[in-house]
Amino acid sequence: MLVEEFTRVLSEKARRVIREREGGYILLVAEILGKRLLFCLKESHAEYYYVKIIPEDDLSSLSCKEAEYSPLGLYAFSKSPVELAKKSYEKAIALVTRSERTIVY
Repeated sequence: MLVEEFTRVLSEKARRVIREREGGYILLVAEILGKRLLFCLKESHAEYYYVKIIPEDDLSSLSCKEAEYSPLGLYAFSKSPVELAKKSYEKAIALVTRSERTIVY
């Protein structure tokens, strides 16, 4: 239920959502505002669910293991899969707009 609900809500907001299982994670790749982001959803039996959101460009591979140990990206936490997807989308927007405002000299 977690994975299906999360994917459904994210798919309503993002484009080209792709999902696959990777060890203890569910890896989702979605296009938001023209940028591809990874959503690493951790399967857990705890009360809270969590996901790490990171732009694809910040990783050398599409791997949740790499994303987990990367200092880049943001986390979202929630008890509800629907709320988790909404929070994740908001944080993904923040990551995309942040990278658009970054000036490199």
